[in-house]
Amino acid sequence: MESSYDSCVLVVADRVVARADAGPLDAEFALFDAEAIELKTTEPGAVREVGYRTTVREARERMVEVGMTPEIVEAAAEAIRPVIAPAYARGPVVRRAIQHLGAAELFEGRVYLASARAYEGQWLDLSALSFDMGEADVARVLQAMHLAALLEDLPSDAEVVLTTLALTRTQRPGVRTYRRVTFRDAEHWPMRLLQFAEHVAPGTLREGGPTRVEMLDWLGARSARATESARERAARIEQAIAGSPRPPPPKGPLSDPVAWSIEAQLDAGDAQGAIRRIDGLEREHGSIPSVVYLRSRASLILQQEDPLLIAERVSMLAAKSSFDELELLAAQAWAAAGNMGRALPFARVVATNPRAHDELRTRARRLVELAESKRPSVPARRLETPTPSMGFSSPPTSGARERRTPSRGPSRPSAPRYHSPLPAVLAPPSSGVPATRNITVRPTEASDQRLIETMPPPPSPPPVDGDSEAIALSVSSELEVIDGPALEKSGERRSLKKGISRPAFRAVSNDATPPSLAIGRLESAERLEDPTPPPSLADARVRAAHEARLRCTALSRELGKLYRMQHGIELRTDVGSIEAMQSELLSRYQNTGVKTAAATADVERHGAFLSELLARTLRATWADVSPQELGHWTMFVPPDTRVWPFARVLRFVTMGSRERDLVAYFLELHARSC
Repeated sequence: MESSYDSCVLVVADRVVARADAGPLDAEFALFDAEAIELKTTEPGAVREVGYRTTVREARERMVEVGMTPEIVEAAAEAIRPVIAPAYARGPVVRRAIQHLGAAELFEGRVYLASARAYEGQWLDLSALSFDMGEADVARVLQAMHLAALLEDLPSDAEVVLTTLALTRTQRPGVRTYRRVTFRDAEHWPMRLLQFAEHVAPGTLREGGPTRVEMLDWLGARSARATESARERAARIEQAIAGSPRPPPPKGPLSDPVAWSIEAQLDAGDAQGAIRRIDGLEREHGSIPSVVYLRSRASLILQQEDPLLIAERVSMLAAKSSFDELELLAAQAWAAAGNMGRALPFARVVATNPRAHDELRTRARRLVELAESKRPSVPARRLETPTPSMGFSSPPTSGARERRTPSRGPSRPSAPRYHSPLPAVLAPPSSGVPATRNITVRPTEASDQRLIETMPPPPSPPPVDGDSEAIALSVSSELEVIDGPALEKSGERRSLKKGISRPAFRAVSNDATPPSLAIGRLESAERLEDPTPPPSLADARVRAAHEARLRCTALSRELGKLYRMQHGIELRTDVGSIEAMQSELLSRYQNTGVKTAAATADVERHGAFLSELLARTLRATWADVSPQELGHWTMFVPPDTRVWPFARVLRFVTMGSRERDLVAYFLELHARSC
């Protein structure tokens, strides 16, 4: 059963603002009138109150009606800030930001202590302040000031919801929790606070309190839907609580003292002054990675360029010279361009990097949370067709995998929580695209229009012959699966593990371009069509490349069948399937590694599917399949990139969160191929 602590909450703009430890909330009822009630049939013949709902605009009007005007709230904040706020601040980190806190922060109660009839306080120790002031209504008034200030920071159409079902579900139907709330002499409270400040004893500073990271999280959650002025205030608070500056990195483009001093200047908000110094650094050293990064960051701050141009430029740089600040800038630029699907992989790299500075990780975590909050739900048994505005979830990073045995048949975990966040057309135009496919023009977040290819749902998979096939395809925690078509040459099995040292990709000259092969169309992995054979197989390189495609296609079909039967997931040549694939790889091998022959064969299947996805969406072709180690097999992605698909999958499995994930890898290749 839910407790009242979990259920009696006030949610404003999709964020929990206040909750009660027991019983109903107090000042929050001032935001509603009795007609805002919501009723629900909880059991046959029982209609109960479940809460109250209104909008920010209507809630503002009610606060003004009861006397809590913005002018009174601001006057109260000015009265409390010089003496009372430092004395009751919850710890040294809060005290550093006192002069930048607004009324929405100073009076934030967060948790209502019903037994004490006081609010705990998020930034200040409001329960102690209420007790020391000794007036009956002080807790209610301070929280009402917070609510009034908070409403001013939010868009007018945002929803305000108070849930009360935890209270009414144990009472008889028809009980109402609503009560009219008034504030005694609201206009006199600023003066009362000034008078109390004269009696605040010095030396009563509180040392316990929230950490800097916790405060940054609070600010990030509040800024998600806040007005521009509220975001600017949050930036000032964040700068004030920064404490000691970030130490310069020991190596990398920003390890240069001059470049790092410019980075610190940008952190301090002096982007205009930083531009002049960046010009000088570029005249002396040219367009080195640190110069490109610093200029792009300054341009994003000053809004001198289209965020899309900055995002594309920084993403290209990240493919060649990656460091935490650059990854975060790429995420911020894509977010500013309105493409959270492209921002998420970069943000997730920084957010999950334990070696990154706390400040960078906190900023990245905000972007991850924002992107995932915009992710729509997905039908239970199928990944959706890509749409340009969808985000995707981060893969699990820990947790044991439930053991599965053939005797129980295939397990069926819960459905995936992700969509395919593709910003552009993946399947390139070719003669292999059927004429019956519908082409729809839709605007993307990047303010341009691209062709988004849509297809009808694929036909249902062929029926399974009883339970025998399901048992044969099921896997245990050791991944004892049926043998598939092995990537062999001259009867000798290929090796995979030596490819871990291969880079993500490398630019090549045009004279290294391999012969082009035909490209298939966007398909379900389980029903991939064989690649069209080249006009002539006389050339040994062409013949070997075509044979590699055939083998990878067969392995991809097998992988698609396994995913359908084990997880109810239909793998397709889209980014959502890459997300599903990498989540499964992490859950299988993050703790155990690739140690058995069955595990190696499983990783090979995933590498083969990745290679087919690149071939069928980015026009990649096999350039070199002669090495004995599969990890050294090389593909060419037009116009000028070499990649090692098998090595990339193995490296991701081995490195885990220390390596950029496969979604980011694919999106970078997509950007390079456009």
